[in-house]
Amino acid sequence: MAFVLKDRVKETSTTTGTGTITLAGASPNYQGFSTIGDGNTTFYAIVIGSEWENGIGTYTSSGSTLSRDTVLSSSNSGNKVNFSAGTKDVFINYPAGRAAAYDTPSQSTGAFHLPVGTTAERPTGATGMFRMNSTTGEPEWYDTLSTAWVGSIGAVQATAKAYNWNGSSSNTVLDFTGIPSWAKRITVMFSGLSLSSTADILVQLGDAGGFETTGYVSSGSATGTGAAISNSTVGMIIRSAAAASITSGIMTIQNLTGNSWVASYSGKQSSTSSSYGGGDKTLSDTLTQVRITTTSTDTFDAGTVNIMYE
Repeated sequence: MAFVLKDRVKETSTTTGTGTITLAGASPNYQGFSTIGDGNTTFYAIVIGSEWENGIGTYTSSGSTLSRDTVLSSSNSGNKVNFSAGTKDVFINYPAGRAAAYDTPSQSTGAFHLPVGTTAERPTGATGMFRMNSTTGEPEWYDTLSTAWVGSIGAVQATAKAYNWNGSSSNTVLDFTGIPSWAKRITVMFSGLSLSSTADILVQLGDAGGFETTGYVSSGSATGTGAAISNSTVGMIIRSAAAASITSGIMTIQNLTGNSWVASYSGKQSSTSSSYGGGDKTLSDTLTQVRITTTSTDTFDAGTVNIMYE
């Protein structure tokens, strides 16, 4: 089933009440609703005298009917109209509330008006659909690859977390929460991140149930001074080259499929050492948060960490 619009489609009907409309054939010089295609949806308008209704309906070729699936506006305060006897005009229209309209003739200062609706009012998804979700306050489009509505445009950068607390014993975890469900890639950026001792850095993923600390398959290597390999099942590991190493680099965490995520890291530990690694993890639910912590009780005493999701 797809959403279809066609030009000059108009028929008549003598159907009464609030149910499905039986179409009586195309009006002179117009096309019939059959041009929409069996099982497809479209905008409709039904009018007789002072009674009128705009909505979204589904055309069925068997019996030549049009269902009234969603009422967008009507002479009955936005509800289905209980149509009285008589011949109605039934045609395809373009409802104002669903129109993408430019508000000024000048392209330098105006804006397009997108269709607006709540999450519950999402239409059946189809290629090319784009709307404003009033529930989330974000634009969204229908992704035919994942067969889901996807929110936000481009990447969103979180607020940087700078940790310069001179070894305070409380600085053992750095949490980024509130990651939206549509995020498919998380970039974690480290600049001059320092630990109080010799631990390795861990990046842990979390969902609505909290941060998960098992089920990771991860390894990290350091080159140069302090060259070694570290493995971890409790987080995505970043190997420290030596005591008091200062980490600067990027870890990219990419959605593979469903709740499965893969990670890769590269960066430097000092002027003579670099590190790299990767891993994978399948969460129990949708990713919503990322934690930066360590393999021991070491504290963060300098540096900045930030994330970007897209």
